[in-house]
Amino acid sequence: MCGTGPSGPKTPGAACRRSCSCTQGEGDSRIWDPVWERLAGQHRLIRYEVRGFGRSAPPSGPFSRLDDLRRVLDRLGVGPALFVGCSMGGGTALDLALAEPDRVRGMVLACPGISGAPPAHDPDDEPDSVDPDR
Repeated sequence: MCGTGPSGPKTPGAACRRSCSCTQGEGDSRIWDPVWERLAGQHRLIRYEVRGFGRSAPPSGPFSRLDDLRRVLDRLGVGPALFVGCSMGGGTALDLALAEPDRVRGMVLACPGISGAPPAHDPDDEPDSVDPDR
């Protein structure tokens, strides 16, 4: 089966098909466990620990999540792939699609962060303030 082990990505087996990279935000790569077995026979699945999260070591200096994703894909010889990303992982997949669209066959993104976008501020999200002088 394609996938990753505790020490990082494993080289895919011959039975692997279209590549699908699953990238999480905070937490660790085990968030994909509920869908992993269902998709394993249909796709070459790749997941990895985002640096500083899950079972990975804390970063020892500046780094780029996009460059880390590129390294994983390059190490495994992944061509155009499908990307499933949640939160920060979705933002990393989106960054890859913008930087290198030929590497992305499609994306499923759940509440992705968007690099360079200003933080959203919606006054309706603020708790109602009560004026104590009234």
